Amino acid sequence: MKKILFLICIAASLLGCDKKAGNTPNANDSTKVDSSVTGSKPDAKPSEKVCDTKIVVNKSAVDSLWLSTNNDLICSSDANYIYLDISLIPNDATGELRAGWLRDNRDKINFDETNAYIAKSHKLASEPTSPGPYQAITLDQLSAKIKAGGGNFETDQYNKYLRISYDPGNPVPANRLNVTLQNNFSTTTSNAVSVYSIPLFRAVLDVNKGNLPATPTFEFSKGTVDGNEVGFFKLTLADSKVVYYNYTRIPDKKN
Repeated sequence: MKKILFLICIAASLLGCDKKAGNTPNANDSTKVDSSVTGSKPDAKPSEKVCDTKIVVNKSAVDSLWLSTNNDLICSSDANYIYLDISLIPNDATGELRAGWLRDNRDKINFDETNAYIAKSHKLASEPTSPGPYQAITLDQLSAKIKAGGGNFETDQYNKYLRISYDPGNPVPANRLNVTLQNNFSTTTSNAVSVYSIPLFRAVLDVNKGNLPATPTFEFSKGTVDGNEVGFFKLTLADSKVVYYNYTRIPDKKN
C-alpha cells in the first residue's frame, strides 16, 4: 500500500510541472492582451507557454492530423479555440513560409478572436521620428482600390496583400500614394514601398470600434523606429486620439 501511495505522489508531482524544466506555468503570464488595444479578447487558460504572436484557430475546423502537424505552435486551447504562436513557424528571409502558413490556414482562423492580437502586434507606441508628409486615403477609397484589383476588403484574408507606394514628392498629387493588390506576401520592396495585409486594416477598425470617425481615414508615411526606417500609417479617432501602426515586414510581428 505504501508503494502505491508513493507512485501516486510521484505522478502528481510530474503533472504539476511545465514542459520545460524549471518553468512553472503561470496563468497570468503569457496570454494577456495589451490593455491599450480596445476590444481585447480574454485568453484561454491555463496557458502552457508564452504566446508572442497569437493566432486563434477554430477548434472545430481542425482534425487530429492538423493538431499533430502544428503541435509545436500551440500555446493553449479551450473548448472552442486553439491559440498558436506564428513566430514559431520556420521562416525565410522573404517571409513567405509564414505567409504561406497563414494563406493555407486562413479558413481555420477566427478573425473576430484574432483581431485584437493582429492590431496589438502592429501597434506603435508613438509616432515614428522624422515622419514624411502624410498621404491620406479614406476607408471607402481603400475598399474601392481593393475592389478594382479584384479583391474584397470585407472578405479577403491572407490570400491578398496591399502594396503601398509612398511618393510624397511626386508632382502629380494622385500619384503620391499608389495602392495595388498582390496575391503573395513579399519583402522585396524599396524604401518607398510597404506591404500590408488586408486583415490588419479590419483589425484596426475592429479594436477601435465605438471611437471611429464618420469617415475613417488612413494616413501613410515613412519614419524612423529604433534607428530603422519603417512604413506606417496613422488613424485619427473620433475623440481626436491618434493611433499608429506599422506595416507587415515579415508576418510574425512583435515590433
